[in-house]
Amino acid sequence: MPEPESLQYVHTVISYRAPFHPLTDHQAQEAARYWRRRFSIAQHVVVERISRFQVTGEDGHPGWPLIGVVYDTDLATIYHTRALTVEDIVHELLHVQNPSWSESEVVHATGWVVRSLKSPLSG
Repeated sequence: MPEPESLQYVHTVISYRAPFHPLTDHQAQEAARYWRRRFSIAQHVVVERISRFQVTGEDGHPGWPLIGVVYDTDLATIYHTRALTVEDIVHELLHVQNPSWSESEVVHATGWVVRSLKSPLSG
């Protein structure tokens, strides 16, 4: 079994067993590193938790949830107000990898990637 906290650990245990389960902030950063490599993304990727009260909804009131990515040619930052899942990270990094894709194309590709995660440990 790979060392806990290694990129391989994130891939074999977290990704395979629980793509929809919340990650710790450290696990989310490790997962972002793994998927950045897997998707051959050139930008450095940072995962940053923010307060819900930094996010204003359409009604103008603060306190809304958010998961989103802001990126340029050097850096991609995934901002989030709740614990991330592998699915969230894959989704946001697909936006970075494929900037011309529509949201529905990213959603479709995210589903395909998540469904392709099969546990070699589950028999």
